[in-house]
Amino acid sequence: MQPFTLNLAKILDVGLGDLMVRELPEHGMEAVVVRCHVVNHRNAVDRALIHFADYKKKAFRTERENVFELEIYCPRGDLTELVIQILSFGPMMQVLAPDSVVGEMKWRLGKQLNLQN
Repeated sequence: MQPFTLNLAKILDVGLGDLMVRELPEHGMEAVVVRCHVVNHRNAVDRALIHFADYKKKAFRTERENVFELEIYCPRGDLTELVIQILSFGPMMQVLAPDSVVGEMKWRLGKQLNLQN
C-alpha cells in the first residue's frame, strides 16, 4: 500500500451509514493530474496554492480575467481527500479533468443535496 494523507482534525461525529465501495479508475495510477479553474475572488488562487501546498502543482493564467488554471499532481491514494478539499472551495473552483473526478464531485454534491431534502 502507498502512504496517503488522512485529515482527521475536523471530524466531530462518526456514525454508521451505507456501505460505499467507490474506487476511481485513477486509483490504479501512481499520480493523477487534476485540472481546475480557480476564480481569483477574495484571493482564492493564493488560498488554493497554500491549501494544496503538500501536492506538486502548477498554476497558469487563462485568457479570462481573474481565472487561473491549476494542475494538481495527486498521489492515487490521496485522490478522495483531494476531492473533499476541492469541494471546500465551493463555486470558486471548477474541476475540468479527469472526467472520473468531475463525476465523483457531482455524485458527492448530489448526496449532500439529498441530505438537505
